Amino acid sequence: MSTSNRRSRRRVVIVGAVVLLCLLIAVAMGLGRDSNTPVVTISHGTGKNDLVVSIGLTGGFAPPGAVFEAVPTLVVSGDRRLIVPGAQTQQFPGPLLAPLFERTVTEAAIQRILNFADASRLLQTPPVYVADLNVADAPSTAVVLSANGQTYTHSAYALGFDTPAQTPARQTLADFVAALSDVNKYFGAANLGDETRFVAEQYRVQAREISAADSAALNPNPDTVAWPAAAGVSLASAGQCAIVQAADVQTLFAAATQTTVFTDNGVAYQLVVAAMLPGDTCGTEELSAPTT
Repeated sequence: MSTSNRRSRRRVVIVGAVVLLCLLIAVAMGLGRDSNTPVVTISHGTGKNDLVVSIGLTGGFAPPGAVFEAVPTLVVSGDRRLIVPGAQTQQFPGPLLAPLFERTVTEAAIQRILNFADASRLLQTPPVYVADLNVADAPSTAVVLSANGQTYTHSAYALGFDTPAQTPARQTLADFVAALSDVNKYFGAANLGDETRFVAEQYRVQAREISAADSAALNPNPDTVAWPAAAGVSLASAGQCAIVQAADVQTLFAAATQTTVFTDNGVAYQLVVAAMLPGDTCGTEELSAPTT
């Protein structure tokens, strides 16, 4: 993968930050709109791999690798964990693994989210979020909610660029995203545990074969390491997506950068890697939860 594409992947982070800032500005007056909503118990999965809420960006003008490695800006799991990405820098080459952090969240806080979503009519068949926008190559905002045995996926293109939102449905979705963008303010300290580094149990991997000329062109000169047979997955089979166990690759990935070259059966590859989060699937280049 060229240096320019690697830098483009980092620029995606900046684009995402701009989009979320637009959302905050657009709906600042709508924060906390759910504060008077009566709380009723809404059922949800309770396993560590069960997704309750996911908010993030998908698509837009970005290299395929950047789309593959993108993770949501917020994930709430069934076993009461709140997972968010750590700060990104423009350092190049950056680490292969993007930092993620988690903290516990109370069931009361989860119910507050779900009640807010229900009051916002997000726990039902998603409406059409199309708007007449003169915006090209922007990402879509994706909100996925799993409750009462159903999963609802809301996807709105260039949400936050149309200020104010052009349709009531887009405004409602923007309000929801903006309210949850500051978890400390939304939940309060009493409902949140201490933040710790997220430790993945699995990673999804996408491998791209590179030639000797490609490797020589990388700047700075990359490290070259052998892909471990213990991973149980050949890189030749990981062109779209493969899942590997963290225990087999954690040390290797932790030491690698974006330009590290991995060799497997005499062939050189570069990897794009993302931690498997609740609700994640493999074989897609969309955000953790697929959008419609």
